[in-house]
Amino acid sequence: MKLIRFAPLTLAITFVSAPADALDLTGTWSGKFNCSNFDGLKYNTVDKNQTLKITQPQPGQNVYVEWVGVAKFTGVVIDNQKNPDSKGQVAMADCSTSPELNAFYAEIAKLSASVNRSKSKGSLSGTSIYSIPESQNAPQTVGQCKWNFKLVDPQDPGVGAGCQ
Repeated sequence: MKLIRFAPLTLAITFVSAPADALDLTGTWSGKFNCSNFDGLKYNTVDKNQTLKITQPQPGQNVYVEWVGVAKFTGVVIDNQKNPDSKGQVAMADCSTSPELNAFYAEIAKLSASVNRSKSKGSLSGTSIYSIPESQNAPQTVGQCKWNFKLVDPQDPGVGAGCQ
């Protein structure tokens, strides 16, 4: 009888410790930014043909992002509970982000992600806000950008961990 009594507990422990599916954003992404900026006057910019390289060492955990030739970001992925292996959201910050907005650059983004790794397809879309401090050449600027990217290569581009 003790064997039967502990069977549900063993089953529960096995279920809890089983690995869950998780969203994997690893790969190279191509797309664009549409930004609304303000430096005392409002103006818009579009950055077309941009590339993001993303390494996610373990699905469901941190992501390391290189905006090729521009900046590096670090962030976290939150899986969609209904479709954890194909949908979710990512929050990430530019590595140079500082709370001292008058002295340093700052940017943080929230993106929705959808990935079908078996078809090598995916999309990232969302928004970021940023602040650029005043310099000799330009006034202080704030802006909001819309991100739209497609997965073009699911292979790991080898972006290093953290903000080195």
